[in-house]
Amino acid sequence: MPRADAVTFYLSLPGPSANSAAELASAAFAAATPGNPAYRHFSTLADAAARFGASDAQIDAVDRAVRAEGLESAADPTRLFARVSGTPDQWAAALKTPLQEQPATADSPFTAYGLPQTVPRRSPRPARRS
Repeated sequence: MPRADAVTFYLSLPGPSANSAAELASAAFAAATPGNPAYRHFSTLADAAARFGASDAQIDAVDRAVRAEGLESAADPTRLFARVSGTPDQWAAALKTPLQEQPATADSPFTAYGLPQTVPRRSPRPARRS
């Protein structure tokens, strides 16, 4: 359940092959092109997930990494992206720098957040010993 104080960004998940993004773009273009045999033949969410989406292991690895930074994640049913959420303070702690903030105005009554232009590089975490 989304929290009122949460800021959410979308994280692209890796596909099952190095060409998954290109294959997805090609399939979408074919479904949208009149005269193409695939025109208006749309995949179900489950079919799109199986063909183009991240594996269970990839999603689990992303989820562990996100949670280790104090944020929350949820993979989309298509397995193409994850929603990563946290409060502005949680994001600042995870990124080691605050989010960009655009305050609310009369014309735009919501505070808007953006990722910082640069994020400090992290050194790799030491391997765990058993």
